[in-house]
Amino acid sequence: MLLMPLAEGRPNFFEEMIKGLLENRKMHVAAFVFEYDSARCLLSDRGFSQPIEDGPHMAFSFNLCATAFMHYIFADPATLVRGLASPEFIAQAIASWERLPEKQIKVTFLRNNLAMLARYNRRVVEQCYERVYCSVKDDLVLSEPPF
Repeated sequence: MLLMPLAEGRPNFFEEMIKGLLENRKMHVAAFVFEYDSARCLLSDRGFSQPIEDGPHMAFSFNLCATAFMHYIFADPATLVRGLASPEFIAQAIASWERLPEKQIKVTFLRNNLAMLARYNRRVVEQCYERVYCSVKDDLVLSEPPF
């Protein structure tokens, strides 16, 4: 049902929901791509995991290939800086951000961050329905390196 078009010439429900999240002018969107030279990323039987627990934001992580994964974080900008700036400053910053001609999504690219891989792989295992998959049988990074 998620993949059925809502009407002639309109995207399906899933595409409409993703478009709404990415184009919502009141939400801050950040994307992080983590890539590894040799370490491996797990693949959940759910297809995604949620990297951040119990917060005022929404986040999703998913495997891109055997050696890369991605985090998307969607948050209300006022929530991100609450306590760091005055309410007036926050309101003014959000108003000026909403007037930008195009929504901007910052993508951060990181290589060989083993601490993030350990967190990602642990979350995939914890949140899978029944199984996880990997392109290798051993040498998985499931705990943070000691450095």
